[in-house]
Amino acid sequence: MLRQICRRGRLEALIKDAAARSKHATLQKLCAILFPASNTIPSQPLTSSEVAAYTAKSKPLSDAHYDLLLNHLNQPIPLWRHRDAIPHPPLPKILPSSAKSHTSIVIEGYTYSTSDSHLGNSSVLFSGPHVPYRRSGFIQHIWTIPLDSIVRIFMLVRLHWSLTGPDEAKSPYPNLPPMATRVILAQPTDHYVVVEPLHIVCHLVLYRRPRGTFEIDSEVYAACTALERGRK
Repeated sequence: MLRQICRRGRLEALIKDAAARSKHATLQKLCAILFPASNTIPSQPLTSSEVAAYTAKSKPLSDAHYDLLLNHLNQPIPLWRHRDAIPHPPLPKILPSSAKSHTSIVIEGYTYSTSDSHLGNSSVLFSGPHVPYRRSGFIQHIWTIPLDSIVRIFMLVRLHWSLTGPDEAKSPYPNLPPMATRVILAQPTDHYVVVEPLHIVCHLVLYRRPRGTFEIDSEVYAACTALERGRK
Protein backbone atom coordinates (compact mmCIF):
# COMPACT_ATOMS: atom_id res chain seq x y z
CA MET A 1 0.00 0.00 0.00
CA LEU A 2 2.83 2.42 0.77
CA ARG A 3 4.30 1.74 -2.70
CA GLN A 4 0.92 2.47 -4.27
CA ILE A 5 0.59 5.73 -2.33
CA CYS A 6 4.08 6.84 -3.41
CA ARG A 7 3.48 5.90 -7.06
CA ARG A 8 0.15 7.70 -7.08
CA GLY A 9 1.73 10.78 -5.52
CA ARG A 10 4.50 10.89 -8.11
CA LEU A 11 2.04 10.40 -10.98
CA GLU A 12 -0.26 13.10 -9.62
CA ALA A 13 2.66 15.53 -9.31
CA LEU A 14 3.80 14.82 -12.88
CA ILE A 15 0.31 15.34 -14.32
CA LYS A 16 -0.33 18.53 -12.36
CA ASP A 17 3.05 19.99 -13.29
CA ALA A 18 2.51 19.13 -16.96
CA ALA A 19 -0.97 20.67 -16.92
CA ALA A 20 0.31 23.85 -15.27
CA ARG A 21 2.98 24.28 -17.96
CA SER A 22 0.81 23.20 -20.87
CA LYS A 23 -1.19 25.57 -23.06
CA HIS A 24 -3.46 22.75 -24.20
CA ALA A 25 -6.97 23.10 -22.75
CA THR A 26 -7.61 19.36 -23.11
CA LEU A 27 -4.82 18.42 -20.68
CA GLN A 28 -5.97 21.08 -18.21
CA LYS A 29 -9.55 19.79 -18.37
CA LEU A 30 -8.32 16.22 -17.84
CA CYS A 31 -6.34 17.33 -14.79
CA ALA A 32 -9.43 19.07 -13.38
CA ILE A 33 -11.43 15.84 -13.77
CA LEU A 34 -8.75 13.57 -12.27
CA PHE A 35 -7.87 15.91 -9.41
CA PRO A 36 -10.87 18.08 -8.51
CA ALA A 37 -10.13 21.21 -6.52
CA SER A 38 -10.04 20.81 -2.75
CA ASN A 39 -11.95 24.06 -2.14
CA THR A 40 -15.26 22.91 -3.63
CA ILE A 41 -16.86 22.99 -0.16
CA PRO A 42 -17.92 26.57 0.66
CA SER A 43 -16.12 27.83 3.76
CA GLN A 44 -18.22 30.97 4.28
CA PRO A 45 -21.89 31.18 5.36
CA LEU A 46 -24.31 30.82 2.47
CA THR A 47 -27.13 33.19 1.63
CA SER A 48 -30.67 31.81 1.51
CA SER A 49 -30.52 31.66 -2.29
CA GLU A 50 -27.15 29.86 -2.15
CA VAL A 51 -28.59 27.35 0.34
CA ALA A 52 -31.51 26.71 -2.02
CA ALA A 53 -29.15 26.23 -4.99
CA TYR A 54 -26.91 23.89 -2.97
CA THR A 55 -29.88 21.86 -1.73
CA ALA A 56 -31.24 21.56 -5.27
CA LYS A 57 -28.15 19.52 -6.19
CA SER A 58 -28.56 17.21 -3.18
CA LYS A 59 -30.10 13.73 -3.11
CA PRO A 60 -32.55 12.30 -0.54
CA LEU A 61 -31.07 10.43 2.41
CA SER A 62 -32.40 6.98 3.23
CA ASP A 63 -34.48 6.74 6.41
CA ALA A 64 -31.70 4.80 8.16
CA HIS A 65 -29.02 7.32 7.19
CA TYR A 66 -31.28 10.23 8.15
CA ASP A 67 -31.89 8.75 11.61
CA LEU A 68 -28.15 8.14 12.17
CA LEU A 69 -27.34 11.71 11.19
CA LEU A 70 -30.12 13.15 13.37
CA ASN A 71 -28.98 11.07 16.35
CA HIS A 72 -25.40 12.31 15.83
CA LEU A 73 -26.43 15.97 15.71
CA ASN A 74 -28.70 15.70 18.75
CA GLN A 75 -25.99 14.49 21.13
CA PRO A 76 -25.51 15.58 23.82
CA ILE A 77 -28.17 18.30 23.40
CA PRO A 78 -31.17 17.75 21.08
CA LEU A 79 -31.35 20.78 18.80
CA TRP A 80 -32.63 19.40 15.50
CA ARG A 81 -36.12 18.11 14.77
CA HIS A 82 -37.03 15.14 12.61
CA ARG A 83 -38.57 16.14 9.30
CA ASP A 84 -41.70 14.11 10.11
CA ALA A 85 -42.15 15.42 13.68
CA ILE A 86 -45.28 17.34 12.72
CA PRO A 87 -46.63 19.76 13.89
CA HIS A 88 -43.46 21.83 14.14
CA PRO A 89 -43.17 24.76 16.56
CA PRO A 90 -42.46 28.29 15.29
CA LEU A 91 -38.97 28.73 13.78
CA PRO A 92 -37.99 25.06 14.11
CA LYS A 93 -34.53 23.66 13.32
CA ILE A 94 -35.48 20.82 10.98
CA LEU A 95 -32.76 18.52 9.68
CA PRO A 96 -32.86 18.56 5.86
CA SER A 97 -33.89 15.31 4.24
CA SER A 98 -31.24 15.45 1.51
CA ALA A 99 -27.47 15.81 1.24
CA LYS A 100 -24.84 16.21 -1.45
CA SER A 101 -22.91 12.94 -1.79
CA HIS A 102 -19.17 12.71 -2.56
CA THR A 103 -16.88 9.81 -3.42
CA SER A 104 -13.87 11.73 -2.10
CA ILE A 105 -13.10 15.00 -0.41
CA VAL A 106 -9.92 16.87 0.53
CA ILE A 107 -9.68 18.30 4.05
CA GLU A 108 -6.56 20.20 5.17
CA GLY A 109 -4.56 18.51 2.42
CA TYR A 110 -5.71 14.97 3.25
CA THR A 111 -7.92 13.00 0.85
CA TYR A 112 -10.78 10.98 2.30
CA SER A 113 -12.75 8.61 0.08
CA THR A 114 -15.57 6.12 0.31
CA SER A 115 -14.50 2.48 0.47
CA ASP A 116 -15.97 1.81 -2.98
CA SER A 117 -13.80 4.58 -4.42
CA HIS A 118 -10.47 4.00 -2.63
CA LEU A 119 -10.16 1.54 0.25
CA GLY A 120 -6.93 3.03 1.60
CA ASN A 121 -8.27 6.59 1.76
CA SER A 122 -11.45 5.31 3.43
CA SER A 123 -9.73 3.66 6.38
CA VAL A 124 -9.60 6.11 9.29
CA LEU A 125 -8.84 6.30 12.98
CA PHE A 126 -11.14 8.66 14.84
CA SER A 127 -11.76 9.93 18.35
CA GLY A 128 -15.36 9.94 19.57
CA PRO A 129 -17.88 11.18 18.76
CA HIS A 130 -19.81 10.85 22.01
CA VAL A 131 -17.44 8.17 23.39
CA PRO A 132 -14.12 8.83 25.20
CA TYR A 133 -11.95 6.45 23.15
CA ARG A 134 -10.64 5.89 19.66
CA ARG A 135 -12.16 3.61 17.04
CA SER A 136 -11.49 2.84 13.39
CA GLY A 137 -13.45 1.91 10.30
CA PHE A 138 -14.11 2.34 6.59
CA ILE A 139 -15.86 5.44 5.27
CA GLN A 140 -19.00 4.31 3.43
CA HIS A 141 -20.55 7.68 2.59
CA ILE A 142 -19.43 11.32 2.57
CA TRP A 143 -22.15 13.98 2.76
CA THR A 144 -22.21 17.76 2.82
CA ILE A 145 -25.27 19.59 4.14
CA PRO A 146 -25.88 23.30 4.77
CA LEU A 147 -26.96 23.67 8.42
CA ASP A 148 -27.58 27.17 9.76
CA SER A 149 -26.13 28.44 6.45
CA ILE A 150 -22.80 26.63 7.03
CA VAL A 151 -21.90 23.66 4.83
CA ARG A 152 -20.86 20.82 7.13
CA ILE A 153 -19.13 17.56 6.22
CA PHE A 154 -20.33 14.22 7.58
CA MET A 155 -18.87 10.75 7.05
CA LEU A 156 -20.67 7.48 7.67
CA VAL A 157 -18.08 5.01 8.97
CA ARG A 158 -18.47 1.23 9.14
CA LEU A 159 -16.55 0.10 12.21
CA HIS A 160 -13.70 -2.40 12.17
CA TRP A 161 -13.80 -5.60 14.20
CA SER A 162 -11.15 -5.86 16.90
CA LEU A 163 -9.75 -9.29 17.68
CA THR A 164 -11.28 -11.35 20.46
CA GLY A 165 -9.25 -11.98 23.61
CA PRO A 166 -7.74 -15.35 22.55
CA ASP A 167 -6.82 -14.06 19.08
CA GLU A 168 -5.51 -10.76 20.44
CA ALA A 169 -3.07 -12.76 22.57
CA LYS A 170 -1.63 -14.28 19.37
CA SER A 171 -0.73 -10.90 17.87
CA PRO A 172 2.88 -9.79 18.45
CA TYR A 173 2.10 -6.08 18.16
CA PRO A 174 0.94 -5.37 21.75
CA ASN A 175 4.54 -6.14 22.75
CA LEU A 176 5.91 -3.82 20.03
CA PRO A 177 4.41 -0.38 20.81
CA PRO A 178 6.92 1.58 18.63
CA MET A 179 5.39 -0.10 15.57
CA ALA A 180 2.01 1.57 16.29
CA THR A 181 0.26 -1.44 14.76
CA ARG A 182 -2.59 -3.72 15.74
CA VAL A 183 -4.37 -6.61 14.06
CA ILE A 184 -8.04 -6.29 13.08
CA LEU A 185 -10.40 -8.59 11.23
CA ALA A 186 -10.62 -7.99 7.48
CA GLN A 187 -14.42 -8.23 7.54
CA PRO A 188 -15.87 -5.03 9.08
CA THR A 189 -18.79 -4.97 11.50
CA ASP A 190 -22.39 -4.08 10.67
CA HIS A 191 -22.22 -1.10 13.03
CA TYR A 192 -22.11 2.43 11.65
CA VAL A 193 -21.27 5.79 13.17
CA VAL A 194 -21.41 9.35 11.84
CA VAL A 195 -18.22 11.40 12.26
CA GLU A 196 -17.09 14.87 11.24
CA PRO A 197 -13.61 16.06 10.19
CA LEU A 198 -12.83 17.25 13.73
CA HIS A 199 -13.09 13.64 14.93
CA ILE A 200 -10.61 12.21 12.40
CA VAL A 201 -7.17 11.45 13.86
CA CYS A 202 -5.47 9.98 10.77
CA HIS A 203 -5.67 7.40 8.02
CA LEU A 204 -4.83 3.80 8.82
CA VAL A 205 -2.24 1.99 6.71
CA LEU A 206 -3.63 -1.50 6.10
CA TYR A 207 -1.76 -4.66 5.13
CA ARG A 208 -4.13 -7.53 4.37
CA ARG A 209 -2.96 -10.93 5.55
CA PRO A 210 -4.42 -14.39 4.82
CA ARG A 211 -6.18 -16.71 7.22
CA GLY A 212 -3.67 -18.42 9.47
CA THR A 213 -1.47 -15.36 9.99
CA PHE A 214 -0.34 -15.46 13.64
CA GLU A 215 -2.48 -18.66 13.84
CA ILE A 216 -5.65 -16.55 13.62
CA ASP A 217 -8.43 -18.41 11.79
CA SER A 218 -9.65 -15.40 9.76
CA GLU A 219 -8.36 -12.96 7.19
CA VAL A 220 -6.93 -9.94 8.98
CA TYR A 221 -5.37 -6.54 8.46
CA ALA A 222 -2.23 -5.30 10.13
CA ALA A 223 -3.41 -1.74 10.81
CA CYS A 224 -0.72 0.89 11.40
CA THR A 225 -1.54 4.26 13.00
CA ALA A 226 1.93 5.76 12.54
CA LEU A 227 0.47 8.41 10.22
CA GLU A 228 -0.93 10.10 13.30
CA ARG A 229 2.42 11.67 14.23
CA GLY A 230 0.79 13.48 17.13
CA ARG A 231 -1.87 15.19 15.00
CA LYS A 232 -4.48 14.79 17.76
